[in-house]
Amino acid sequence: SLVFPRRTRIPATRELLLFLLLAGCSGEPDQEGGGTAAQSEAAADEPESTGPLKPAVTIDMGELKAKALTFTPDGKNLVVFAEGADEFIRVYDAKSGKKLTEIAVSKTNGAKFFNTPLLFVSPNGELLALMDVVSVPDVVICDLSNGTTVSKIAETDLGNPTAGTVVFNADNTTAIFPVYHPNKVRRQIIRYDIAAGTAETVYDTTKDDFRVECFAMLDDSNAMAIGGWVGVGVSQAQIHVLELGSGAVRKIELGKGVPKVLQVSPDGSTLRVYFKDYAEGDEFSGVIQVNLKTGKATRLRKVEQNRYAFLAGGQLVHDKRANYDRNPVVVDGETELGVLDSGGTTTSVIVSSVVSHRVAATCESSKQIRIFDVSRWANP
Repeated sequence: SLVFPRRTRIPATRELLLFLLLAGCSGEPDQEGGGTAAQSEAAADEPESTGPLKPAVTIDMGELKAKALTFTPDGKNLVVFAEGADEFIRVYDAKSGKKLTEIAVSKTNGAKFFNTPLLFVSPNGELLALMDVVSVPDVVICDLSNGTTVSKIAETDLGNPTAGTVVFNADNTTAIFPVYHPNKVRRQIIRYDIAAGTAETVYDTTKDDFRVECFAMLDDSNAMAIGGWVGVGVSQAQIHVLELGSGAVRKIELGKGVPKVLQVSPDGSTLRVYFKDYAEGDEFSGVIQVNLKTGKATRLRKVEQNRYAFLAGGQLVHDKRANYDRNPVVVDGETELGVLDSGGTTTSVIVSSVVSHRVAATCESSKQIRIFDVSRWANP
């Protein structure tokens, strides 16, 4: 759920959207497998005028490096992809930093995940989809409630998974994600039955050569908004609104740019679209808001080339990794809420929970995760 920004004041609801302009992160040593909340009360009581917000808890990963993070939908737990000699999914209590679950993971052929994976948690927090971001990635589905691997999907009859988005239905029986069939040159979004291992087409985008980048469910899973682009040489951004029952599609043209993350307002009437890297001539970059009924788009924030990065829904949207010369700034729409203490080194991953008002940050080379309690900005 999501509350869009007010220009005159910082929104004071628990559904405040946090996304991040990013710069740096580090942390102090701690005990392996858990965290320390020693800084928590001091950080919470500090006046904002004293400087950047200190972490409430720091998690030490031991010999592992945190490569990807995401919060569970209720904001209570932090899910981490951890890399070392082997690779693991770890679940930590977001308030205390205590390790709750560890699952050893690998691709279908037993290989490691060579790139930073994408993490997607089901609405009830029980299932995790782990997607590798290589040309033909695997999807690994884990059960976070009992620490087991449920399914590994390298290919289906309809095509191979492609990097993008994975969403679960309400009862966790199916997963929806994009696929590409190299022999038939077909691009589709499929619904995958986790128990049966079978797939059916939800939307075939081959005819329009529509390249799917992201999607989000609407109307209690009866419809979905799909973000992507068409064109050769110049990427023309589009949003396709798909009715899952009838198959009817309505297209919204957005102009030049590549959408990467979609977030829907609670009433389903508006959509926030987070765009990829700014490029000269792009009409949209950064964040825009789209009225799903009229198709009208309004810019909320523009990316400054080679300087900032945005994150939303746990996914990296823009990353030039240059000129990161200040601490991460937490932003709601066009309102800067506050600054996080970077600890003096570069951040590569930041995610936030709008429910628990927590932000987690780490570096690709770091073995520590810093969790910040930003509730003071949500409830001034």
